[in-house]
Amino acid sequence: MAYRISVVANKELKVGDRVQIDTESMSVKDADNNVVGYVANTAEQVAPHSSSASWLTNLLEKGKTGGKLVKEVWGILTEACAIRTSSTKLTPRFYAELFFVQEHQKKVSTMPKYNFCVGGVNAKNGGKPAVITALTKAQQDGSPGVLDMTISAQGDTGVFTYRVFVADNTNPAGELLVETEEQKKVLEKWFKHHDSLSAKTTGVTYNKATPSGTATGGIGYELSAEFVEASIDDFDDAIDNAVRHACGQDPEVREKVSYLVSEGVSKDVINLLLEKMSPSCLADLPEKPVRPYSGKSDILGDALAFSILGEHIRLIGDKGSGKNTLIQTICWLRNQPIVRIQGNVQLDKMDLLGCPQLIDGRTTFELSDVMKALRAGKTVVIDEANLIRPDVLGLLHSATDEARSVLVPGYGLVRLAPSAQVVYTMNEGYQGTNDMNEATVDRTPTFELGQELSLSALLAGYDKKMVKMCQKVSDEVRKAVSEGQLSNDAVTIRGYISACERAKFVPLKRALMYCVANKVQDSAQRQAIAGIINNVCP
Repeated sequence: MAYRISVVANKELKVGDRVQIDTESMSVKDADNNVVGYVANTAEQVAPHSSSASWLTNLLEKGKTGGKLVKEVWGILTEACAIRTSSTKLTPRFYAELFFVQEHQKKVSTMPKYNFCVGGVNAKNGGKPAVITALTKAQQDGSPGVLDMTISAQGDTGVFTYRVFVADNTNPAGELLVETEEQKKVLEKWFKHHDSLSAKTTGVTYNKATPSGTATGGIGYELSAEFVEASIDDFDDAIDNAVRHACGQDPEVREKVSYLVSEGVSKDVINLLLEKMSPSCLADLPEKPVRPYSGKSDILGDALAFSILGEHIRLIGDKGSGKNTLIQTICWLRNQPIVRIQGNVQLDKMDLLGCPQLIDGRTTFELSDVMKALRAGKTVVIDEANLIRPDVLGLLHSATDEARSVLVPGYGLVRLAPSAQVVYTMNEGYQGTNDMNEATVDRTPTFELGQELSLSALLAGYDKKMVKMCQKVSDEVRKAVSEGQLSNDAVTIRGYISACERAKFVPLKRALMYCVANKVQDSAQRQAIAGIINNVCP
C-alpha cells in the first residue's frame, strides 16, 4: 500500500531525494538531519491526491502502518509541483511516498537458532525408519515432529531438541533449539571445523494430541543435516535500512528475506540484496511470482548475487526447469523492472537496436525497446536466445562486456544504467536452435537448471490428493521417457500446474488429458500418456 504526502521545501530539494519526517513537529529533514521543509497541512498547500500532516499524525496514532509501532518515518520525493505562497512567489512542493521503519519485538533469548535441511535418515536395522513415518505424519497434520539429537564436538556432548516441520528434502526442515550455554559451546565448536552436521537421534517423539508427545522408537538413527546459517531475526537492522532507502514497507521486505532464509540462501547474499535493493516506487516493478523459484541447489543464491553485482547471465535447461521463474523471482526480490523479448530466427538488428522513423514528415531515429530498457536500468530477458542468428545477437557484445554501452548507427552511444542486465534463456538441442557465438557465451556466466522431479513444492496449495495423483502420473511418464517409450516432449511442469488450476472447475482426469497428454504432438504418444492418466486417476 502506498502512502503519499505533500512536502513544502524551504531549501533546495529534488525528485529522488530521501527525507525523514519528524513525527512530532512534522518538519522534513534531509539524510544529514538538516531541516529542509515541512509536511503540508492546509487545503492550499496539500497537493491533489496526497495527504496532510494531520492525516499522518492520525495514521501513526491508530497504528495502521502494518500492525507494529513506528520508530521512524522516511520518504522519497517522487514528483515536483510548485505552489504560490504570495502574489509573486512560487514555493517548491513535492509529492513524497512514505516508508515506515517499525519497532521490533525484543528477543526473548540471546541464544542463537540453528536451522537445518534434512539430507537423509537411515535406519541401522533396515526398512522404513520410524523417524520418517513420524516426520511425514507431522507434516501432514501441520505439527512439528520432535527429535532428541545428540551432538559431540571436540570432546563435548550435548543433547538437543530438534523440531522438524517438513519431512522431505525440498524445504528447510526445522530448527535445533539452543537453550543453554553448554549447548551453544558444543555447536560453536562443531561449526568451527564443519559446514554440515551429522548427528544421531535417540528415537522420535511425536503425538499431535499430546503436547509432550510419546516416544515411538528407541533405535538410534543417523540424521545428516545441512547447516543453514541465516535466521530472519539476524536481518532486523538491514531490513530497517532497506526501508529507510524506500525499498519497500517492512512487511514486504521481511517477506523477501523470509523466503530467502527458507530457501537456504547465505547470509552474505541476503545482506547484499538488502544493501543494493532498488527503491520500490520505480515504475513497472514485477509482482511476486505465484510460486517463487524453489530448488535444492545453490542456483537461487548464486544467480541472485551475480545479478546484483551486474553480471549478465545465461540460463539453460529443458522446458519446465524454472528458467523464467528464476529470473522473475530475482527481479521481484531486487525491485528490478523486467522487459521480455521472444527470440526467433526473424529477429534482426533493428529489433535489438532501433531504426529510423518518419514522424510528421521528419525522419528521426527511434531506439528499440531493448535499448530503452537497458538505458533505463531494467533487466532484459531474451527468451530462446539460441533461436536468434549469432551475428544478430553479437550486436549486444559491447553491452555485455566492460564497455556496458552500444554504439547505435544513426543514433549514437547508448550507455547501460548501473542496474541494467541482459539475461539469455534457452533450451539446448531443440529443433531450430543454433550454437551460440563463443564471444556471447564467454560474456555470460551460465546456470544449468535441472528438471524438478518432485511436484509437492511446485503444486503447494492445491488439494493433496490431486498433487499425489499428478506426482504419480509424472513419475510414470518420466519412467516411460527413460525407457525410450516416450519422447522428452511428454515431460512438462506447466501442464500439471495448469491441470490443478483447471481442476477447480473440471475433473482432474480430464484436466490432465487437456494439459498433459494432448500437448504431445505424436498421436501414439498421446494415447500412451492418456493410458497412464486413466490408470492413475479414478
